[in-house]
Amino acid sequence: MREQNLSVQREETSVETALYVLSISGNVTGSSGPELTRLGTELNTSFAAAYGAEQKIKSQNSLMRILYGGDQEAAGLLIQHADQNQQQIQVMEQLITNCSDCDPQVRQVLQDQVLVLSQEQNRLAVLGREEQANKGLFGWLI
Repeated sequence: MREQNLSVQREETSVETALYVLSISGNVTGSSGPELTRLGTELNTSFAAAYGAEQKIKSQNSLMRILYGGDQEAAGLLIQHADQNQQQIQVMEQLITNCSDCDPQVRQVLQDQVLVLSQEQNRLAVLGREEQANKGLFGWLI
């Protein structure tokens, strides 16, 4: 359990770092900078809400989970944020790829950070779908 918590903390730290890098990239990405900064800020807000939903899922009482299934509301929020994030990440990828005035090394660093965000978004989407699929013993009554 402790190893799992450390792994989640490392993932969150990687995401926070990626979001920070993207939020300060405006000075080195030319015309793409303002839009990358705006998207980074929006993703930061969205990830914070998604992590709140994830925490709600993880703190659910084990017995209630077995009997009534997963937290459908929190799962729905995770999936909603994952969909929004995926769209924004795709826009970021395009902006970085099409950045004609970006240094190649800067472009590579930004692409790496977007990959971190995409992987985390995928993890949250999977968690949301698994939580929705967990119906429990009496979940069909609700």
